[in-house]
Amino acid sequence: MKTTFIFILFVTFNVQMHAQTYTGSFDTLTVPNSGVFNGDTLPGALTGFADGNCYYSTFYDTSFGFGYWASGFALTNIVDTIDPSYNNLYGCAAGKGFNNSNNYVISTDKSTLKLQNLGSQLSKTLQGFSITNTFYAYSSMLNGDSFDTPFGDSTGARPDFFKLSIHAFLNGALKSDSIEFYLADFRFADNSQDYIIKNWSYVDCSTLGEVDSVQFHLISSRYNTFGYTTPLYFAMDEVIVKYSDNSSIAENGNELFSIYPNPTSDKLILKTTKQPMGFIADQTGKKVMNIESTMLDISALPQGLYHLYISHENNISHRSFIKN
Repeated sequence: MKTTFIFILFVTFNVQMHAQTYTGSFDTLTVPNSGVFNGDTLPGALTGFADGNCYYSTFYDTSFGFGYWASGFALTNIVDTIDPSYNNLYGCAAGKGFNNSNNYVISTDKSTLKLQNLGSQLSKTLQGFSITNTFYAYSSMLNGDSFDTPFGDSTGARPDFFKLSIHAFLNGALKSDSIEFYLADFRFADNSQDYIIKNWSYVDCSTLGEVDSVQFHLISSRYNTFGYTTPLYFAMDEVIVKYSDNSSIAENGNELFSIYPNPTSDKLILKTTKQPMGFIADQTGKKVMNIESTMLDISALPQGLYHLYISHENNISHRSFIKN
């Protein structure tokens, strides 16, 4: 699947509302021949990757004299649904990515997903994502392993659970809103309702409101004196984020600015009474140029449709143009 972009324009009484939605499916990213990117190419350094306007950090630790994936996210295309052990740490229970795509990510406990900035006037929301268990965690809960017995024990009556708790942050501060999603739940009085997630499921995060990052906490009913006995990992794909601009935009009369010529091949001129400050974005929403003058040299941009944003006081004005 390819990264998608949606540009939505609402017009009511000369006030426009803009929303830009990005879906990070990871399929445009290159996975190493090993089938996994987990930071081992830069051991000891905090690194990561970006997709769908989100950033996924990862850390490969070598401080103990050996290397292991310690935290964050791992980009993977592993399809192994046979090996139930730690050796299959990077495979998911569904076998493939969402909708049978190739790439997806595995997350550790307490990983943080960051929404990247697109414009100072745009609010950011995490709409949701698809989730499933890793095959390692799924197998541990289903059949047990050397650390613990299967979920529910032999009768299925033990009220076990494995859940993801999603905590929202805005401007570095923890919000009161959070979301819980159960990756396995054996708390039902009717044991036939017990389940362990195997296929991809959607987690709606829109109720978190505006965020700039979210942190994922994994919690299990199974633990001993050394900590949780359930492998604290989950698989994620199709991460959807939305950027919204609620500022009014002059459409008639005293416009903030106009542009010409349109279409154009090399120069774009802004007609405005104010010092222009803003940026140009391509059709995917990626910022390709900052605006700091009224004469713009766009000759280096590829042909296509572009969106130009100018900020003035609390307003953002938008125009589109075609580069020939």
